[in-house]
Amino acid sequence: MSLIEVDRQHRAGGERLAPRAIATQAVVITAAFLAYLAVRWFANGSEEAAFRHAARLLDVEAALGIDVEKQVQGAVLHLPGVIDFFNFVYAWTYWPYIISTFVIAWFWRRSVFTLYRNAMLISGTVGLIVFSLLPVAPPRFLPGFIDTVGQSGGSAFVGHPDGFINEFAALPSFHVGWVALASAAMFLGTDRRWLKVALVVPVALMSVAVVVTANHYILDIVVGVGLSLSSLAVASRLQRCSTADPEPTPDSGLGLAIVTSSRPSVR
Repeated sequence: MSLIEVDRQHRAGGERLAPRAIATQAVVITAAFLAYLAVRWFANGSEEAAFRHAARLLDVEAALGIDVEKQVQGAVLHLPGVIDFFNFVYAWTYWPYIISTFVIAWFWRRSVFTLYRNAMLISGTVGLIVFSLLPVAPPRFLPGFIDTVGQSGGSAFVGHPDGFINEFAALPSFHVGWVALASAAMFLGTDRRWLKVALVVPVALMSVAVVVTANHYILDIVVGVGLSLSSLAVASRLQRCSTADPEPTPDSGLGLAIVTSSRPSVR
């Protein structure tokens, strides 16, 4: 059953938002934020390991012939307008795009909202594990790179807010991964060709932005997108299984409501 068909069933059933669903979403978001802060504290204490892993990552890229971060940034450093544009993309479009996708999906296709949310939870959980076990210093901390966002005034505060970011969480890149996830979820929920094409644009822009601003390596992008889309596939499979099952009972549990149900936010 496609997401469009699932959503039509929801609307036909006259399903509506329930207070319990709002509470569930608040619990999930709060728990995820607290988990991130905890892992940020742990990973930020591994500075030596983060720089060591960054060096090894660059060695792998060199072996693969994709260590182009310095060349890409160097090609535009003498173009302040281009730098300002990509600083803006990196700092000011990331959270608005992710949040607006949630809002649009909620009112447009509830099944897309659920799929997108569950995929973010899955990928975010895996990402937190990677951040704690494999901290990686971003390019901007290495010789030969310029932290363009850090030198850009207002964009610096938004892009690198002190006390709220994990400075050694370069791998995977959720800046690209979650933008790709948002676009992919919307892609699955529409049959309009023009919209499918347009959804590629934010992913392409953010991919270039994270390299130009020296915030991520090429492999960060590959791993971030791969993890996010793999999580979307897992969430989609869980959602298909859920829609094929009978209506869950009131005692079906929080885990089902958060991860597997295609109707956790509607009744």
